[in-house]
Amino acid sequence: MLEGSVRRSGDRLRITAKLVNAEDGYQLWSERFDGEMKDIFELQDEITLVVIDKLKVNFLSKEKAAVLKRMTDNPEAYEYYLKGIYYRWKLVPEEFGKCLKYFQLAVEADPKFGMAYFGVASYYGYGTAWGLVDMPPSEGWAKAETAINRSIEADPTLPEIQLTLAAFDLVNRRKFNAAGEAIRREVSANPDFAEIHHAHAFYSLVTGSFAEAIDESSQALQLDPLSVNYSRFLGVSFLFAKRFDEAIEQFHQALELEPNNPNVLEILAEAYSHKGLFEDALNARFKAAKFEGDSEMAGIIENNIDDFEGAVRAVALKQIERMNMKLATGEFVLAIHFVRAYMMLGDNDQTFEWLKRAVEERNVFPLLMNHDPFYDRLRSDPRFQESMEYVGCNSQGHREV
Repeated sequence: MLEGSVRRSGDRLRITAKLVNAEDGYQLWSERFDGEMKDIFELQDEITLVVIDKLKVNFLSKEKAAVLKRMTDNPEAYEYYLKGIYYRWKLVPEEFGKCLKYFQLAVEADPKFGMAYFGVASYYGYGTAWGLVDMPPSEGWAKAETAINRSIEADPTLPEIQLTLAAFDLVNRRKFNAAGEAIRREVSANPDFAEIHHAHAFYSLVTGSFAEAIDESSQALQLDPLSVNYSRFLGVSFLFAKRFDEAIEQFHQALELEPNNPNVLEILAEAYSHKGLFEDALNARFKAAKFEGDSEMAGIIENNIDDFEGAVRAVALKQIERMNMKLATGEFVLAIHFVRAYMMLGDNDQTFEWLKRAVEERNVFPLLMNHDPFYDRLRSDPRFQESMEYVGCNSQGHREV
């Protein structure tokens, strides 16, 4: 396993790299590299070649060229891109939104930087898919498609492009078979690409293949063991499989990486609820609200900390109040948020009224409903099955729509 650290002082860089035996932690090799920021790509090439030599790997010239391929020759563009990637994985809307600025700056610094255009596409595409951008899905997908076309023009060989096109097919167009074939093809072509395993895991959850989802999530996390989101998604895979103890354990492992992550705390609360650990569930939700800076919601939970049902009802009412205020000012609000809030109130009529709207919206949430245990109590209602048929899935699986 390759580990390292980077220190920067002004324009000076010091990079320490080391190879470690993954089985016993024994350090096989270590070396320090010094240089300036303007020489960052030469430093990367130097480190890459030294590591290849230490691993005694024999590359053909074509393979060696691929390893040394640069995304851009512009250090400023590359630095903006790295900042964009950092914020892209911050799945709180306020933090996630910062990634667009850096990706756009990277594009301005190097208009031929394909991965920067991919970053812009991922902001609109990934953000639309997961409800992280304040715009209707039709608008978000259109902007994502424009950006990915620019990425194709700049560098059509990027595996990230194929991943994005598969996401378009799966989430926006709901062409399940086409998306599945594209994802499996990319997994075979790029087995060391963590994000494609993550995408395969998501597709597996959509289709109800829980063992495959767990396996693919595990592979993504093995390739990127410091990813909070991959760690969280492995927990989600256990949750969908109704292996709640393992889900809880995995969410705690994700929290070891980032203790204040509200996304992990919220899904941990769901896992606790499924186990009947209601006090733990409320404590997790309280922490999530606190770390999101939502003192009002944290106060509501704290005031009902000994009354799980009362807390759930109070939270749902406050959520609905806030969402209605947004709608009144013309802001876009995902219909699925109303579905979940009215479910928490036990109001089935309003739940299904909003569900009609939710399945129209092209994001991930209707795709996951068919196997998400949160919706189990709706499954016996014919209106739920009608909604799933509209999405393109039923108890037997998925079809093209």
